[in-house]
Amino acid sequence: MGNSMKQRTTTLFLALALSGCANLSWQKADTDATRTVKDLDECQQKAMLAAHRLGSALGNPAPIIVGTPNGPVSVVMPSQNPAPDPFAQHSLLSQCMRERGYQLVRDK
Repeated sequence: MGNSMKQRTTTLFLALALSGCANLSWQKADTDATRTVKDLDECQQKAMLAAHRLGSALGNPAPIIVGTPNGPVSVVMPSQNPAPDPFAQHSLLSQCMRERGYQLVRDK
């Protein structure tokens, strides 16, 4: 992740943290709720796939050795299909929606 992406992620995280319990929604002028839901669904799918690819590109995690001092020892191989990084997924979702002209705003 480049510096620009890290800065955007940090800014988004801080904005969400500072908003407290405020309800936020994606809004775009002259766009009805049906279109917003469709765009959000498409962006969520793209973000999830991209986050999975990102996790896979980082390589396979190392095996985990499990045991007790006097008991048997076993080696556990982590999943070959890691779960997507939720922070990367959220950042990618936000980027997709902004590219489509939406803004994340506080509900009134």
